[in-house]
Amino acid sequence: YSQVRVAFGLCLLLAAMACEQIGGRTVEVEFSSAEGMKSGRPVYLAGVQIGTSGAPVIVGGKARVSVGIWRTHRDALPAGAVFAIAPDPAAPSTRCLIVYEVASAKPRDENGTMIYPGASSELELALLVGVQRAREFWQALGVQP
Repeated sequence: YSQVRVAFGLCLLLAAMACEQIGGRTVEVEFSSAEGMKSGRPVYLAGVQIGTSGAPVIVGGKARVSVGIWRTHRDALPAGAVFAIAPDPAAPSTRCLIVYEVASAKPRDENGTMIYPGASSELELALLVGVQRAREFWQALGVQP
């Protein structure tokens, strides 16, 4: 009987986790390199986890990572978002995606899928957002560029 209760509890937990993803949305992020990224890594915006990453794939010679934005944060992603591969604040030895808002960055629509720009290095982020803003971003993370 106790095994049934444990199994039922586990099913409820998994169902609750899946509900967060139902009604969410998926976007794609394009990188020159997705080194260190794996499926299931957290995606943060303003210090709050808003979703998880998918496994990197190659599309047109570039790395592309799908990002599942959770239902409760479905509309939180700013139009001028740039995604940076960075150390995970909760587990610094692993990589995650951190969303950085830049007014000049615009996603492109590719057959109904929004493709956002991504930076896999300090230099790429500086090219996307400018040197000063990139420096501020990495300093806020405690990373020396």
